[in-house]
Amino acid sequence: MKIPRILEQNREEIVKIFEEIKTKLNNHYILVIEGKKDKKKLQMIGINRNIVEIGQKSLVNFIEILPEVNGFIILTDFDRKGETMAKRLNELLRVKNVEINLDYRNKLKLYFKKFCKDIESVISLYLKLKLEG
Repeated sequence: MKIPRILEQNREEIVKIFEEIKTKLNNHYILVIEGKKDKKKLQMIGINRNIVEIGQKSLVNFIEILPEVNGFIILTDFDRKGETMAKRLNELLRVKNVEINLDYRNKLKLYFKKFCKDIESVISLYLKLKLEG
């Protein structure tokens, strides 16, 4: 697959998004993702700490077991399930009185949604973008 033009044109911004996520995770933030495959892909780009998978857990139970942190970065898929999950997580995490960051997800969605529905695919395309850059 050829790298789409919008990604080529915004290469620096896209790389910056992932670098900022890494920085936040080093400063007591938790990255909330959907599953194991997402985690494996994230590890391929050097994001390998403070990652929590939602998996099949009840969101309410999931929220109760989370540690105290400075904030959460929500990075769910761009499909209907991921959208619903992001919205629900945002609502439920508000009780923690910390920053809830959906900005990175929204920016990535802006660039990748036409080409990718899940975070695994986003990262695969991101890796290709980085290799060709």
